[in-house]
Amino acid sequence: MSGEPHINHASASTGTDGQCSSGTALAALPDELRTLVDSIARRTRLRRRERADVSRELTSHFDEALAAGKSVRQAVDSFGDPKEAARRLRHGAIAKRSPLDRALGQTLTWTARTIVVVFLAYAAFGIWLAFKQPVIRFDPVARFRAMLPTVTAPEHTAWPGIRDALVAMVHGADDPLRQSPGALAVGATPYPGQEQWPAAREWLQAQRAPLASMREATREPILGFPVGLPTSDADARLFGKDQAQTSTTTSQESNDQFPMLELRLPYLVNLRMAARMLAVDMLAAAEEGDGERATRDAEAVIALSVLAQEGRVLVGDFVGMAIRRMALERMTAVLEWKPALLSDSQLARMQVAAMSVPAALQHLNLDTERIYFEDVVQRMYTDDGNGDGLFRPTNTQLGALGVLKGPQTAWPDGSRGMDERLASAASHVMAPAAAMYVVGRREMLERYDTMISRYVQDASRPLRDMENAAGVTSDNELGMMMIEPAQRM
Repeated sequence: MSGEPHINHASASTGTDGQCSSGTALAALPDELRTLVDSIARRTRLRRRERADVSRELTSHFDEALAAGKSVRQAVDSFGDPKEAARRLRHGAIAKRSPLDRALGQTLTWTARTIVVVFLAYAAFGIWLAFKQPVIRFDPVARFRAMLPTVTAPEHTAWPGIRDALVAMVHGADDPLRQSPGALAVGATPYPGQEQWPAAREWLQAQRAPLASMREATREPILGFPVGLPTSDADARLFGKDQAQTSTTTSQESNDQFPMLELRLPYLVNLRMAARMLAVDMLAAAEEGDGERATRDAEAVIALSVLAQEGRVLVGDFVGMAIRRMALERMTAVLEWKPALLSDSQLARMQVAAMSVPAALQHLNLDTERIYFEDVVQRMYTDDGNGDGLFRPTNTQLGALGVLKGPQTAWPDGSRGMDERLASAASHVMAPAAAMYVVGRREMLERYDTMISRYVQDASRPLRDMENAAGVTSDNELGMMMIEPAQRM
């Protein structure tokens, strides 16, 4: 029979306890029919008790067919399609359930379907996102170098003279005399009468010629340090072999690298050390009654403070201001200690030196910080060509920015590689969620511009008005971003 399966729902033979009688037990059926009954019961995907009822009903049906004289093959052929029978039996069993039971079942079914759809959509979005690579539209190092003063003649820059003078004063990083008692005493910038003053003064007396060369070098208006370029042999003698490699990463080498974050500015440490030497020598010259040398030292230290701010890197501004503060403190000390030391022309030169700092260097400049941030954004976001994109960082990038932090663990052989692979897999799983949760590229840049513009606005305010500065709002917003979500409640 090729039509619908024929089941006599009223013909199941049961005993007084509601179970199939021994004459119609499933075990009494031939193997072929017993296998068919088991298969249909499993296909119904019903609960265990309901499957047992289906088995009893089917057993009763086939038992009656055999009792009517049909062969096993005839009983099977007349039954119809097993799949259709399982479907009808399932619908019938579900219809017998209570309304609440059916409603709960429908809820669970649609919930499961929704989860599957969401999972598939999430996976599809993740696959699509994996093929969306960031687009590097500008070289941050080249943009930063374009902000530096143009060097037309290297011999007219201050850096070579300052560097050579420091090397001559055994201040190279690999020079063992760098740690001599006199050099260490100068680094502490003592005042006359302090414990380290005699050693510092004696050491400086042996360095008169290099100090004179350093003063002369500070007359040049441009520092001229080769930022972002390979380290020369002459610079390597000062910085040392370990620190000789200056980052030369370009924007095209790897999206995982941040060239501006890897950019080294080792000259700032050396400029500060040079300023300490000259500041101590200023006091030594005053002690010796040499007003001209003291004046020239003051001019040189102020010039170093200006050179340190070349390029307007924020850390360079801090170094420049620290050098300038040190110079003004020593100049004041000289005037108080030896008021008759300086001639009128020397006093005028000191005044000119103190006032020679360009006004622009006394105000906040965040142009370089913008380059830093815009480079991070272009490497961690996709680019749709219209100024927008999705957040798509890598583990390497997050680690470089200090976002992924954890204890350093000594892994057994091979375990570290496995852990890195697991972290990579986890990042791929979380990437779609991060792209949906974190604001887009355009909004991120707009928020940054809003926050940083408040600080720029405050740069023209006098210090007495800083309590009402617009940057306080940005400080509060940044503080809220850094605390745990639970603490924001």
